[in-house]
Amino acid sequence: MELEKIKNSFDKDGYIWIKNFFNNDEVDTFLKAFKDEDWIKKSKLPNSPEISSHKDLQNLLKHKKLLEILKLLTNNNLTYFGTGSILGNNEENSITWRRLHVDTRGNPENPYGRTYYDPSKKTWPVINVFIYLEDFENFSGCLKVVDGSHKKFLPTLGNYLKVFFNVKKKTKFDGKYSLSSIPFFNLFKMKNIKSKPGDLFIFNHALHHSPNSMILKKFPNVVLPVLFENILERIVPKIFKPKSKVRKMISIHYGVQSDELERYNISRKQYLNEAFIKDSKFFNDENYRDELNKLGLKSNINLKKYILDSAE
Repeated sequence: MELEKIKNSFDKDGYIWIKNFFNNDEVDTFLKAFKDEDWIKKSKLPNSPEISSHKDLQNLLKHKKLLEILKLLTNNNLTYFGTGSILGNNEENSITWRRLHVDTRGNPENPYGRTYYDPSKKTWPVINVFIYLEDFENFSGCLKVVDGSHKKFLPTLGNYLKVFFNVKKKTKFDGKYSLSSIPFFNLFKMKNIKSKPGDLFIFNHALHHSPNSMILKKFPNVVLPVLFENILERIVPKIFKPKSKVRKMISIHYGVQSDELERYNISRKQYLNEAFIKDSKFFNDENYRDELNKLGLKSNINLKKYILDSAE
């Protein structure tokens, strides 16, 4: 896919999906980290320590082809703030729930609460890179997204009331919510990202998405709403393809430095600990960060301070 098309697609849909982005050797290298149980257990979290603490993942932050795309999507203001990790190395760490949600978190009054703003007027400055390392064409468990929903509110009663009655909130960025932020056609824009090992998926955190989607055996291209998946899985589970036992994936957050990114950064400390950052080259090796900077990747290491302050 041409870079210009990638940028236009990302701005319009809120995500890009590039198949076979990573070659077989790169995928094999990533998978080595998933077999390193001693390293993964160091964090004592559902996820691994920060990715630059593992020799097989350190170069992922320097991946020139990936950085070229990410810099384009952030208008050459790409920032990494240290929350990259791996998930799904065993069955216990697999995600079992599913619901449409967004990851827009953090505001001045509540560091762990939602951020209130009109998504049709402002672009959320945090994006995520997902590298799934499972076969989601033949198994259930893929990510579900809604095209263009990063510019819409989640379809909840509270959000509808907020728009129609313009409920006043101290934390919103501007005066009024707009009708264009209402997700009238969400049901018709849902898509299952049936990725395979080597695929690259990048999305804006304001995109409506849900993990662990169920895929029908006879009609695999039919995309069911999350509510229907939850009901049918309980009543007639045999109509779906079996779930992948684990959901091996690499998740890396990036963004454009801003107040919203910093608040989101602060909100991450509730899920992390000192062990997460202890052996990280990103947080503890200035020369490593200089290498990233030369490649056009800016560094924000404030998360280290937030975690250490919380531990005191």
